Amino acid sequence: MDAFRLGSFALGQDDAVHVFLLGKGVECESLDTEHFAVTKAL
Repeated sequence: MDAFRLGSFALGQDDAVHVFLLGKGVECESLDTEHFAVTKAL
């Protein structure tokens, strides 16, 4: 999740951001739990 926070900050600074997901990161949208809404955090 830290990579997404960094990317969000960089976008706020008008920088270009590219995110490449590997492994379980590719499935990040399906990782929502009762205690943590991953998709909302993205």
